[in-house]
Amino acid sequence: MTTRFVTRRSTMGWAITVVVAAVVIDLAADNGHLPASGTYAAVTAAAMAVASVAVIVCWFNSIVLAVRARSGFWIAVAVLMFPPFNGVLIPMYCPAEPAPGEPRDGAA
Repeated sequence: MTTRFVTRRSTMGWAITVVVAAVVIDLAADNGHLPASGTYAAVTAAAMAVASVAVIVCWFNSIVLAVRARSGFWIAVAVLMFPPFNGVLIPMYCPAEPAPGEPRDGAA
């Protein structure tokens, strides 16, 4: 049996990763100026790299979950909103995908 990479739980995890990386970047910044060298610069650069990847993965996961749910509204939310927010909203509130071969909303 194969497991899916894009799940509600993994999308929430990527959203949390974005927020944690943003907090690290904010803590490393001194009055809006990022450090130019040293340990803080290395930590800030690593946090920026993690945040960049996590934002893209979170956004993609949100779109995949919305497409699986076959909901135009949630697809629009996934495409238009900022990734950490839609990475939390979509896993929590978007309806689950229908079972394979079953029509949406139980219609025959």
